[in-house]
Amino acid sequence: MDRAALNRRIKTLHKLSHYSYQTSRTMTSAAGAAELAEAVQDETRIDSPNSWDGLLLYSFGQTEKALKSKLENFNQSCPIADFIHTAAYAESLTTVEQDKFTITNGQSLDWQTLTTTSLKPLSLQWLNDSKRLINDEGTTLITSIDNAMTETEKLKAERNHRLNPSEVHIATRLNAELIRASSRSSLAQAITRFGNNDEHWVFVLLVGNFESLSIVKDAI
Repeated sequence: MDRAALNRRIKTLHKLSHYSYQTSRTMTSAAGAAELAEAVQDETRIDSPNSWDGLLLYSFGQTEKALKSKLENFNQSCPIADFIHTAAYAESLTTVEQDKFTITNGQSLDWQTLTTTSLKPLSLQWLNDSKRLINDEGTTLITSIDNAMTETEKLKAERNHRLNPSEVHIATRLNAELIRASSRSSLAQAITRFGNNDEHWVFVLLVGNFESLSIVKDAI
């Protein structure tokens, strides 16, 4: 495969998402699916797709902790903003009291210590000054041509290691359903079949070319 063929595999998808922590009231995942289907039906929404094959990614939990646990592996292997936000909300609900105590060490008024480089402007200044010293430091460290050649070979080996595609995909616990749909209405109707009585949930709907959606489903 050449570069052009590889680039042709990049396709544009449309996305619509909904999760339990963005609703004005507590509702089940079945009700959330119904609201997502209603949004699909809404023809006034901008940037809606022209074809309606879809891939529905979703997860439910009876508690905040359960939902966060199910999203954990997926967020590591295939981070999507909607799932990350959902997991963050779920975690905040389970740890807010503990965090208040931990962040302040149990007291709201107490001395803390920090280094100057923990402040971003000074950190950037330190980094820039450090970079200016690298050339001089490097020259001092290289005491012979042999040492320089050895270092070059080491850097080359490290570069080859970084370029080697050795990343391993982490298995996820996320539900993924391909939906063949000929119209906006048929996709919306299919979405309403998903959901249960759990009150902690997240849906991400991807719409686009069915072949591309199938590749996405197989990849995750």
